[in-house]
Amino acid sequence: MGTYNDGAYLWPSSSLRFTTFISTQDRFANNNIWSIHPTRKNTVLLGTDNGINEFDLSTRQLKSSYLQNRDAKALYGADAVFSIFNSSHFDENTFLIQTTQETALFNIDTKQLSPITLESGDKLEPYSWGIAKYSESKFPFINSNGFYEYDAATNTVRALEGLSKQLAAAQSFLILPPLGATDDEYWISTDISLVKYNESTDTLTTIYNKLDKHLVSAVNSWVVDRAGTLWLATSTEGLVGINKDTYAEEYKLTTEQGLMSNAIYNLLLDRDGMIWASSQRGMFKFDPINKVLETFGTNQGLPTLEFNGGAAAALESGKLMFGTVNGSITFNPEQFSDSAVKRRPLLITQMDILSRDQTYLALTQFCKHLILSLTTWA
Repeated sequence: MGTYNDGAYLWPSSSLRFTTFISTQDRFANNNIWSIHPTRKNTVLLGTDNGINEFDLSTRQLKSSYLQNRDAKALYGADAVFSIFNSSHFDENTFLIQTTQETALFNIDTKQLSPITLESGDKLEPYSWGIAKYSESKFPFINSNGFYEYDAATNTVRALEGLSKQLAAAQSFLILPPLGATDDEYWISTDISLVKYNESTDTLTTIYNKLDKHLVSAVNSWVVDRAGTLWLATSTEGLVGINKDTYAEEYKLTTEQGLMSNAIYNLLLDRDGMIWASSQRGMFKFDPINKVLETFGTNQGLPTLEFNGGAAAALESGKLMFGTVNGSITFNPEQFSDSAVKRRPLLITQMDILSRDQTYLALTQFCKHLILSLTTWA
């Protein structure tokens, strides 16, 4: 692209692989995305710092906004929506949401907000966080008074008393979603470790401990690859791979191995088993089997480098969506497959021997006596 005074700009067509969902029509529509939930109506609900934005997935147009505070003097972030879930026990317009102020049921048709209550009928303390979906009926979460679980089938909340006695809610960051069927186990990310609580045996087991005891490092997200390695997205220690049975650390990927940031937010698996991750600085694709890393920044088409924790979803079409501080981005992982990228062969063009620069042609006989030493990461 040529300009009058600033020379020519290269605009790679590969940057068009990323599609942005952002609202510019309404000055009160916020674009700092904290949660993503696709609906059954080919729309997506985006939880923001000011309510929920609903976008049409086909046209990328803003369809509606909900729970939006239109007071220009309102405290910023006071109406943030951090989590959105559906359930087979709800109708298609009702969702379980967690906001700055409460955990409640919200109907996007009637605009009615109904706070959930304890089995006794009493209201919960207003500040709750870290909710996860364990089944169509089970939604455990953290509250300033301890750990609780919402039952969507009965529309009641019960206290997880055994867990609350063994683990401080104030030091707990979030509850991770289960990676498979689970009846009595809960997975909690704290400020220093990842722990598992078994309610039937009332036991708490440490799964992962961060190395630096002086840093707060939570596990933000996790996935299991096809080889059975459990990958943890941590807030300060990069991407960590542990054995899902023994919990022994097997791999670690940080800025030293090519990441743009050690603060990893969300992990999603595509249909080919590749790990896609959002971070504090850019996004990356990681092949967990062959240990191949590819990073993406603004030069590769991202509209912004900074993403948000909790904002990620796999769409029914196979596309992936991640939330950023300025809208959400979606893409088709198939457009990033190895077959779409030309791989260049490794050529040796320069060598130093005893501080003398020499240029070599890679002759067959010469290469037979050449020994290359590679350093791998673990």
